[in-house]
Amino acid sequence: MARRRYQHGGLKIVGTRRKQWLLRYREDVIRNGKRVRVLRKVILGTLAQYPTRKLAQRAAEERLRDINSLSYRPRVESIFNRFAELWVRDVLSQKKFSTQTTERSRIKNHLVPAFGEMQFKDINPALVQQFVAGAGLGVKSTRNCIATLRMMWNSAKAWGYTSTDWFDGVTLPEYVKPEAPHFTLDEMRRIISAAEEPFQTFYWLAAETGMRLGELCALRVGALHLDAGVIVVRYSSWHGRVSSTKSKRPRVFRLSLRLVRKLTEHIAPVVGNLEAFVFRTRYGTPWIGDEVVKDNLKPLLKQLGIKQGVVGVGLHAFRHGNATLMDAERTPLKVRQDRLGHVDGEEITLGIYTHAESDDHQAVAEKLGNLLAPVEEQLLAKMKPVTNRRM
Repeated sequence: MARRRYQHGGLKIVGTRRKQWLLRYREDVIRNGKRVRVLRKVILGTLAQYPTRKLAQRAAEERLRDINSLSYRPRVESIFNRFAELWVRDVLSQKKFSTQTTERSRIKNHLVPAFGEMQFKDINPALVQQFVAGAGLGVKSTRNCIATLRMMWNSAKAWGYTSTDWFDGVTLPEYVKPEAPHFTLDEMRRIISAAEEPFQTFYWLAAETGMRLGELCALRVGALHLDAGVIVVRYSSWHGRVSSTKSKRPRVFRLSLRLVRKLTEHIAPVVGNLEAFVFRTRYGTPWIGDEVVKDNLKPLLKQLGIKQGVVGVGLHAFRHGNATLMDAERTPLKVRQDRLGHVDGEEITLGIYTHAESDDHQAVAEKLGNLLAPVEEQLLAKMKPVTNRRM
């Protein structure tokens, strides 16, 4: 339904020491499913900003433009806090558990304290810019909060809560992405050689393939096609909850013969159980990635004197080390992209990807396996050379 009538609103000067223009007007809103006409009171600005009533009236007309538009429709009335609860329940709940945890924290600790009691129509770019400037957060955290707020705004706009672009003209602090920590070849060798099983196999697999921490934890026996030296990554795990990978598409890796032997020995107790996790607790649940880093990798790095001063160093440093190692070995770009790339789901059959992989892929896998093999494996290789797998 269009607006009932054109309105100018009522202007009044309020305040004693700091005089301000108060605008009063009426607006139709949807409250509890019913159309209600409510009285609004808004401070337009100070008397210093608008010295005359005529100037204040112009500001009021700008404020009332949407209500006086022929296309105006009453909107659902809601304060930010209530909408946040609704958005978390209906929208955020559809996302990965790891995403839910992060976004809930930002909403609870930063966005609700800043916008919680505000009506949606009162939120504007100026208020968002004030949040950016006064949040007291780091650059990356501030940008992440705005990204969360933008997701909420997209839903609010689609649901008819607001038509105002909250981010028009908002300037965010510049973010310079720091160089990601990575392990050198020597550091990866030392870590793998010093680690006890099953962590040795875990770290070796991370270094040779560049798999993410969650992907390693979610790996099941059925994803290992060790007779062909191939591993298929479809899932990721976060705090024991298994979901799709970051790319949401499978990834395929060739493995070196040395690593294949390691994995064959490791999964021997559950080789017939395709649903068993490759790296599992005594209860059969997947490893918790953060606990592996905290309880095993960090103490091992301290023991070896590796990168203790680097903030955020963890298992992801193997992934960057893997990319750096392939670059140093002058691995063809296409091979690098394929080893960390994506393939179509219908192509994930043993017969297809066995023939699709080129000799270059296997050569890279063997080269990485030779470079990363623990000391005892390298000594064994000198006594009995590893032969290439027949393809």
